[in-house]
Amino acid sequence: MRRYCQHLLQKLSNNGGVDAVEEQMKAKQYAEDLLRSRENLILTISHDIRAPLSSIIGFIDLLLKRNPDERQRYYLDNMTGSSKHILSLVNDLLDFHRLEAGQIEIHPVPFSVLSLIQEIYVSFNPLAEAKGLRLHLDVKPPYMELTYLGDTNRLRQVINNLLSNAVKFTPEGTVTLRAAISKLHDKQYELDVTVS
Repeated sequence: MRRYCQHLLQKLSNNGGVDAVEEQMKAKQYAEDLLRSRENLILTISHDIRAPLSSIIGFIDLLLKRNPDERQRYYLDNMTGSSKHILSLVNDLLDFHRLEAGQIEIHPVPFSVLSLIQEIYVSFNPLAEAKGLRLHLDVKPPYMELTYLGDTNRLRQVINNLLSNAVKFTPEGTVTLRAAISKLHDKQYELDVTVS
């Protein structure tokens, strides 16, 4: 694509008139075709991967309820983790597409920032330990005790992505999850989350 655009710009600067207009039309058509292809791919992912994956997760849950032995439980737990991770990646891709299209919905609910951050920390601690990393939580006290209105699913998604990448790409040492709230105006606060 880049090479084609460079070629197009060079041709436009060297030529004028009808050739330039024809090249512009071809470039526009090419870009529109790419966008349609991407849209079709995302729709395919949405339907053809998500539905069967949800079914697989459901069957794994059923098998886990049948009192598997320790070895079977180990395999089923790994299958659950892997399939949920793939489902999370698919959902993230679809959310990105919705965000890009301006179609993402925010569902604000009352919540405790401190509780949310602690839940996320507790859920990631075993992953960090399994990789030989230390996960450190650093929560700044001012305003943490208040109840806020926000989309906990989106917040959790963003923080989970940050932590997941930090754990994945940190070879050794410590991953730190920091959270602080600052007051902007009378009833407006800003949550600052840092993963390092």
